[in-house]
This record gives sequence, structure tokens and C-alpha cells, in this order.
Amino acid sequence: MKKTIKHLRHRSGSYYGVIGEDTGFGYLKVGDVVAYVTENGVIVSNFVAKRDTGVYGVMGKFSTPFEQLQGLTKILSHKDVNESAYERVSASGGFYIQEIEVTQMTIAQIEAKLGYPIEIVQWEESLDLGTS
Repeated sequence: MKKTIKHLRHRSGSYYGVIGEDTGFGYLKVGDVVAYVTENGVIVSNFVAKRDTGVYGVMGKFSTPFEQLQGLTKILSHKDVNESAYERVSASGGFYIQEIEVTQMTIAQIEAKLGYPIEIVQWEESLDLGTS
């Protein structure tokens, strides 16, 4: 079974999450374009992303939790956004969508593709491998 996963990336190499990934905050997903009102009454739009630390937030306001952004409103779903839209709403630009095709395979299928057997190993810290 094959499926394509879309990653939100920046030309600097930074990674901002899987587009459509649940943020845990209500209806917001990575890649959604949102708007909020600043302390000065200015309406700002940007997109939802995930930092490499695992923290979700609005680009440019990661230090502010979603619930503290005044008037936070989703204005465009991640399903309807393309690279051009990310470029337009971000102040710095350089964002792009990296599509990665993922294939689900059984161990037998992996071995057939590689041409040699593999072993799946689960690490357990309590396991004494005689390395001490």
C-alpha cells in the first residue's frame, strides 16, 4: 500500500511538520493558514507549523500558545494551501512542500527487495548484552 506524505520545509533545511498533522488544539492542523489580532490591533496571518522541539504554533509566534492568540481564526485549510500560499503568508519566504511516497511492506517483501534476510530487534535497557 502506497501513500504520499507532505512535509512542510524551509529552504534552510528546517522542518515544520507533516501537513495535516493534528496539533492537539481543537480544529487546527499543521499547514492551516490562520489569522490573529496583535496587541496593537493589527490582523496578522500566517500558518500553523511544528518546531523541531515538537511544539506546535503559528509561524513567528511559537512562544505564544494558541489559546493566548487573540481572535485566532482558521482562514484556509491545509487541504487548500499550496507552496505559493505559504510563500505569500510568511514574512521570510522560502517554504516548500516535500512529498514523500511511503510504502507499507511486510518483512518478506523487504527481504525480497533487499535480496537478503533482515532481523527486527527491539532494544530493552534491562537486556544484558555482556558489554559492561
